[in-house]
Amino acid sequence: MLILVVDDSGFVRKSIKAGLRKAFPDAENLPAENGLEGYNKKVEHDKKGDRFDMVVMDHLVPELSGTGAMDKVLEFDQTAFMVFISATIQNQVQSRALESGGALFLSKPLKKSSLYELKGVWDGQTSV
Repeated sequence: MLILVVDDSGFVRKSIKAGLRKAFPDAENLPAENGLEGYNKKVEHDKKGDRFDMVVMDHLVPELSGTGAMDKVLEFDQTAFMVFISATIQNQVQSRALESGGALFLSKPLKKSSLYELKGVWDGQTSV
């Protein structure tokens, strides 16, 4: 399993990656520091046949916002499994992320319960 983690904070990326390792121990997590880099990595990897199974995208990232990057990713790959994360718990942000095709919206910092929820959603959508 290959997971792209997009967040502008190195500390937060490490924290997210550590949590993801608990939920998905065999996963490889690759970082991106902003929305544009995240989108470009997704496209590059997919074109090489090394598709990301999951993209974890922060809401507030530079260069291209999290929602902007998510829109571009989903234009390129309508089947992308997008997880939107944010410290901002605004209903309109959550609604926008989920209405645009995000599979899940999680608040930062990621809690154990959030990782269980993510694992459950992932297992539910991949077991079909």
